[in-house]
Amino acid sequence: MAQDLTPHSNRLIEEGRALARDNREGGRHRRTPSIGKGSAALKRRNLIRKARNLGIVTLVVIVGAMIAGLAINGLGFVGIAATALVLLAAWIVVGMMSGTKQPRRACLLYTSPSPRD
Repeated sequence: MAQDLTPHSNRLIEEGRALARDNREGGRHRRTPSIGKGSAALKRRNLIRKARNLGIVTLVVIVGAMIAGLAINGLGFVGIAATALVLLAAWIVVGMMSGTKQPRRACLLYTSPSPRD
């Protein structure tokens, strides 16, 4: 006699409903490790570049605030609050601009000589 597949069907239908419900709520984002040394190196370079750019922007805004404070004989609370807002805006702009670039096909090709060649 054939085995009754109803329990398996019910389980699959319930898993499908749970998946649809999960996707409607925004899905799940699982961080995955890099797929190779080149990918890991690219992520590391991009992270270092982003940190460098954020450091440069921070330095520029703070030095600008210092110069403005010296020019007008002190910033005061409003000047410090304005500097904080400018710094936050600069961080957002730099953070959005320096994303990971999409690799081109030529960058992904393995170019090292093969021992079989």
